[in-house]
Amino acid sequence: MNSQLILRTLKAALKKKNLTYRELGSRLGLTEAAIKKQFQSSDISLGRVLEICEILEISLNTLIEGAKSNPVQELNLTLEQQNYFLKNPDCFAFFLMLSHAKGDVQKAKRDFSWSEDCLWKNLKLLDDLSLIRLHQGTRVELIYGSLLNVPTQCTPMSQLTQKLGVRFLDKFESPRGDDLGGIRISLLKLSKENLETLRRDLDRIHRAQLRQSEIDTAFLPERELTTCSLMIAAGQFSFL
Repeated sequence: MNSQLILRTLKAALKKKNLTYRELGSRLGLTEAAIKKQFQSSDISLGRVLEICEILEISLNTLIEGAKSNPVQELNLTLEQQNYFLKNPDCFAFFLMLSHAKGDVQKAKRDFSWSEDCLWKNLKLLDDLSLIRLHQGTRVELIYGSLLNVPTQCTPMSQLTQKLGVRFLDKFESPRGDDLGGIRISLLKLSKENLETLRRDLDRIHRAQLRQSEIDTAFLPERELTTCSLMIAAGQFSFL
């Protein structure tokens, strides 16, 4: 079980119990800063997890089952990581591809016309940003596992997602000869209430497909999977 999933489930359990990091630290004999560091860096032992489970009055088995039932992997980027990716959007796109390829560097770089030196430079930068661990050669360890979602709304990264969205449309060719080329742009006039309903519906579709992607990836052979891009956006006067 991925440690990030466990920690994310622990955070949700803390929130449900209305237990702050400060209160948890006090009961564990640690400072608030120490608890935050353990959750943010994933530097937490099984013994510590068991202690937190005892405070939350849940079993380790319940925690693991809860993590399995909410499998969508998300990564909230730090401000430093966001600022770097804003200046280097190709590196961000490569990071997502690398995650999707489960650390297979050669598979991830297929859409990038990079030299070996450029590839190495970007891998080293991702390692410096603590997003991957680079081992001998170009063997990559995904610190956060195979990610499916990097939230960007209300962050500086929202600028980057717009740029990548425009790039996606620029590369889009129609007709493609397959069933993946369905882009529809509609101008709607909705009340505030119905607009909020639309946003919730789009978010529900997004998360449902993310979960389905993880399930399919886990249980189906690679030859039966098709890689596709999903872009969902809505805005006033413009879909980006």
